[in-house]
Amino acid sequence: MVLGLIVLTMASPVIGQEQVACTLEYANQNMIDYGPLSFRSITGRAVDPFDVPVPQVCVAIFTDKGLADKDHRQVASVLTDESGYFHFLRLQPGQYRVVAKYDGFGVLNVKVNIVRWPRGGSGRRLALHMRPRAIDVTSYAGYK
Repeated sequence: MVLGLIVLTMASPVIGQEQVACTLEYANQNMIDYGPLSFRSITGRAVDPFDVPVPQVCVAIFTDKGLADKDHRQVASVLTDESGYFHFLRLQPGQYRVVAKYDGFGVLNVKVNIVRWPRGGSGRRLALHMRPRAIDVTSYAGYK
């Protein structure tokens, strides 16, 4: 189970996105918070347990200023398209949390680092594994 954190260093990290925005309240139901995944920009896909695309998932980027939920501020968001794809381009380098939510599924919360070359992250996609909501079950993410 990989869930996450997002820390922002700029007030306006996303420039010129052409996707539908959504509003999401910060949530973290992680029992274990693994180390961050590293990317140059965040592009990915939301899928269900059978690897079927999940459209219209609200995927948001949050700052991480502290441990309390009130310390996280949404800085960007998109809805996944009909094939479950989404992207966040031109994020400033730093640590963030990606939070994804869809009715009937557990909340996904994953730590990510946005890095610049040569430290890696190029060509990686974020796979959002959305899991039906249940006791001790949460959605998770990983490299694709």
